[in-house]
Amino acid sequence: MQAFAVLRDPVRREAYDQAVAHLQASARPEAEPQSIPVRHVPSRTSRTSRTIRITPVRWESGPWA
Repeated sequence: MQAFAVLRDPVRREAYDQAVAHLQASARPEAEPQSIPVRHVPSRTSRTSRTIRITPVRWESGPWA
């Protein structure tokens, strides 16, 4: 609702637009993306095994029970 209140009022919208433009102009240009080397780490479990993890069920009591 606060954003709508700012954006629907022309005076407040103009002040917002000027603030955004000032922030964008003062921001330093982005550097070129860097390539980061990644090392593959094998998992502890084999992907061919079909492990099913079973966890205990917690039954809750309450007025609905």
